[in-house]
Amino acid sequence: MLQLDGVKLVKPIVNGEGDNGDQLTLISEQVTPEGATEKGSMDGRYIPHVMKREIVDGKETSNDIQGAKQTKTPEFKDTANNKITPSEEFPAKLVDPETGKTTDKTEIPATKDGKPIGTYTITPSTGEVVFTPNKDFTGEPDPVKVSFTGKVGVDKDGNPVTSTGTVTYQPTVKPVTPTAEGGETTKPQGETQEQEITFTPGKKILLLT
Repeated sequence: MLQLDGVKLVKPIVNGEGDNGDQLTLISEQVTPEGATEKGSMDGRYIPHVMKREIVDGKETSNDIQGAKQTKTPEFKDTANNKITPSEEFPAKLVDPETGKTTDKTEIPATKDGKPIGTYTITPSTGEVVFTPNKDFTGEPDPVKVSFTGKVGVDKDGNPVTSTGTVTYQPTVKPVTPTAEGGETTKPQGETQEQEITFTPGKKILLLT
């Protein structure tokens, strides 16, 4: 919560005389009259309190086939539902799963139950994350966390007010299963038989190694 300097309220005096029978009507329960122990003194101070906007945590998902890269740009919003985006001045960062803290590294290992199965790469100025799985991996890797400390306003002196939020990104890799179409042949005993079998890959873009 931010507290401003406040505005002093003064009852005007006409022709050098004031009406001591009138009392100042205070605007807020937070007001403490200046120089008095009770409300209703001639002078007072109104101090507005501004609630700080916070960046809220979130979740992102994506899915694609085995061997394909997956890309996701986390969306950060504040408590007023305003979208706040990373920049060169306020970059997004990956959270190192080993330390639980943000890292300046733009690439960290993607793991499953602690074993490496690919990589996570981030573009700090946009927050875009690329998940590159190993060719043989399917399923859900351990999710990665993206932390962002962004500007949500300015204080009374014009200095930036920041807040930090974290988005958890969970990709999913769907398995690709090749299919085969065979046939039958019939010939007498001792004769060679041949039949072509057609293999169809699950996806043409999958690199089988």
